[in-house]
Formats: sequence, structure tokens, C-alpha cells
Amino acid sequence: MGNQQIFDHEIRRYYDAPPYPDSNIMVRPKENQMHPMQNQGTYQVQNQQMPGNPNQRHYQEQLQAYNENKNANPTDPSDNQPKEPVMAILSMPERYQECGPQTDNKATAVRIRIPVGTTKPWVEFMIDNGATVNLITASVLDDDMPICTADARELGGITNQTVKTYVSIYLDIKGTPVKFQIVSNDFLIPFDGMLRRNYLKKEEAVISYYKNALMISGYVMHPIPFIEHEKEHNPKNLRKGYKC
Repeated sequence: MGNQQIFDHEIRRYYDAPPYPDSNIMVRPKENQMHPMQNQGTYQVQNQQMPGNPNQRHYQEQLQAYNENKNANPTDPSDNQPKEPVMAILSMPERYQECGPQTDNKATAVRIRIPVGTTKPWVEFMIDNGATVNLITASVLDDDMPICTADARELGGITNQTVKTYVSIYLDIKGTPVKFQIVSNDFLIPFDGMLRRNYLKKEEAVISYYKNALMISGYVMHPIPFIEHEKEHNPKNLRKGYKC
């Protein structure tokens, strides 16, 4: 008797095998046996362990619900009528109801040394690349600094009302003269001023939340650390595992 045909469910092919001692025994594939790679839509998602990352776990839950809806509502090629979109409503633990942590709501700000024209050597600026002009409060400027009185304007989008700027002034930041509009001391930010998009774009600046620093073109080896992250950039601490 020749070799019998054995069906391999992994590769879904028959192959020759030596005959069994009892020639009446035949190996047949089980009915309704499915290859493991079939029905990937739900099998793998249902049986794999959900990852520990909350975002990844929520994505897997969303993918599983999508596949279940897709299998429960197969598309009929003969039905050309538009169908309402199917949306899966996922249950989520209460601790994940918020989209991301809500504790890190501090503004991004830096301390920059300005050698001339200010009442203190280090001036604190909030970084805001959503507007165009740089702002500085009058309280940090020397009284004898030359100013341009013909450049007053009103700015919108900062608060609920327009903000009046009285004059403009140029201050030196790392060897570059930078134009600022002067605002009153009751300007509603907890810093001395704001650095805006025009300056950041001109200086090819990079706002890095990996290094927690502002890097200006030509000074990339000397980043300006964000306020409350200066310790990470202290040369004495660079050997202690800080990433900067």
C-alpha cells in the first residue's frame, strides 16, 4: 500500500506519510477546522493580552469593537443604499475619562539674560508662538532707555479685550536686537513679557519638550532651559542621568 495523505492544518496542504500499522485508520481533517490565520478580525484582538499603556489599550478596545461591528454587519455588494455609520460606544474606567493629565497646565517660559536696558539681569518670558509681536512690561525697563513713541497699537486675542501697547523698544537677546511692544504693568501674565512667533521664526528657534529648553539657531549647544528645569541643564548634573 502506498503512503497515505495527511492533511496539515497549519499549512492547509496534504502530504505523504508512511502507512499506519492499522491500514483502516485514516487521518481526515476535522470539520469546520479553521486555519489560525483566518478570522484575524476578532480572534487576535480578543485573545491577545491588552497592553499596559492606557492609550494602546483603548485603541485595542476600539479596534475590537470595530471588528465585531464589521463582522455583525457585513456589506452586501448588491445593496447600494447608503448606510448609517456604526459607532461603538466603549466603556472606560473613570480614571481615564479625562484626555491626558490635567496637572501640567503651567505655561512654557524661559529666563533670558538681557545685558542692557532692564532693571534686572534675568528677564522671564512666556513662549507663545500663536501671535506675532513680542511684549514686555514697563516695570522691567530702565527709564533712560530710548523708545519709539510712534509705534503704539492695540492687540487682540490675548485677553477678552484688546491690549494697548504704548511704545516699542529694542532689547539685545544673545547678540540680536529684538523689538518689543511695551505694555502696562497690570498685563495679565505672571511673567515679564512674551516671546512670539516672529522672533522664534527669525531665529529658527526650536521649542523642545524633550530637552525642556528653547534652542536658538547658532546657540544649539547652549539651550535656554524652561523655568523650573534649569537644574537639568546644570553642567554639574549632566553626569547624573539627566537627558539634556
